[in-house]
Amino acid sequence: MEGKKDKKKLLKGYIALIIGTLALSVSPILVKSNNAPTVVTSFYRMMIPAVLLSFFVPFRKENDRQDCSGKRHSLFPFILFPICAGLISGMDHGFWSMALSKTSVSNATVLNAMAPVWIAVFSLVFLHEKFNMKFWIGLVLAMTGMVFMSGKGVDFFREGFNEGDRIAFFSSIFYCGYFMFTQLGRGHFSTLKQMWISNIACSVTLFIFCRVMGHPLTGYSRSVWMGFLMTAVFCQIIGYFSLTYALGILPASVVSPTDELHSVFSSLIAIPVFHEYLSLHQVIGCAGIVIGVILINQGKLSQFRDEAGETAAADV
Repeated sequence: MEGKKDKKKLLKGYIALIIGTLALSVSPILVKSNNAPTVVTSFYRMMIPAVLLSFFVPFRKENDRQDCSGKRHSLFPFILFPICAGLISGMDHGFWSMALSKTSVSNATVLNAMAPVWIAVFSLVFLHEKFNMKFWIGLVLAMTGMVFMSGKGVDFFREGFNEGDRIAFFSSIFYCGYFMFTQLGRGHFSTLKQMWISNIACSVTLFIFCRVMGHPLTGYSRSVWMGFLMTAVFCQIIGYFSLTYALGILPASVVSPTDELHSVFSSLIAIPVFHEYLSLHQVIGCAGIVIGVILINQGKLSQFRDEAGETAAADV
């Protein structure tokens, strides 16, 4: 009976992960179509859901947690997890926006997408998470696929890193932090409350970036404001809400690399929308990402089954 519950829980997590990935695939399309600075779009993407979710989040003291000994512990100290997730997410968006002004979109995207590598390392060292060979092979394939998606292939490694590349690479560490702190926060808070607190902290951080970079927050056309709203709804309310839910079930080491599939979906969507057809490099990259993500999830699912078997044996 317990095994069926675990399978249903995993299925819910993967359904949420797929929904979130599909919703985030429209993000590059909306950002490219919107005539506004990327960091401003990111600010409204976070601020609008923070305001809307305020009507649904219960303003009451978070329930205490009862441990196995029967003692109750306040969850208030753990509020640092969603706050840190939001602050770090704001740093990620802010630095990535700065990188876009100093390097190409493809370079900034690929270097920022290195986050799954840092997540695997941090999960291994600090959370003592186990990974089998299939997982590591899948991760290498997925990351190599992201490089080929940039359209440069092996030439990407021959070029020296400019300032924008270094900033984008730096932003990937913050992107990693967002997933890690969200995973930790979801161990204590509901999806709604985790995301609401995180979005508020992220909005404050991005507001500071907008002021420092000198980008105005007002004076945009009606179509641009509509773009802000659509980005908030699709990318944040649907996309990241689904990923936040998934992170309460699946580890960040699975959610983050699987989320890289949104770059594949974005490329496919761009064909009819912008008439941007995939080059041979990008086709190879798409194949690498898809195969890599499949191997990553197969590797982790086999570990879940092994752990479940060990638990059942121990209970007997």
